[in-house]
Amino acid sequence: FVILDEIATLQPGLHKEIFELYVQLTNNSYVTLDTLVQLELKKTLMDRLVHLVSLGHVLPVLEYILLCTNEESFDRSVLRHFVSELLDMVDAPFSQPFMDALLPIVDNSAVTSSLRNPDGSDPVSVFIMYCQNDAAQ
Repeated sequence: FVILDEIATLQPGLHKEIFELYVQLTNNSYVTLDTLVQLELKKTLMDRLVHLVSLGHVLPVLEYILLCTNEESFDRSVLRHFVSELLDMVDAPFSQPFMDALLPIVDNSAVTSSLRNPDGSDPVSVFIMYCQNDAAQ
């Protein structure tokens, strides 16, 4: 994946193709691998998707992740990993399209409930509050 990261960094015109490859790899079933190895592979692929977001390929990645949240068979821990890594990377102010795309993912309690603290100081709660405050203005 290091080579693909480097290509994505140096060749923005290939973001779409690299994204499509990551989607295909994420959607593959790896039945011959141990369950924990499968999870680690999928988390690694989520890290690669976060890297694509950092390079500006934002909305296609978030649209794909939203589709994954609606699939019952997609492992929630992998989605939590994506959300956690993404929220650790980004910082306000956020664009409206970014908030519109990420909020349904972050607001999904099946995905993010274990990432939230009762005091609301966690990145998930902070992002949701930012979106709510932005909408109120």
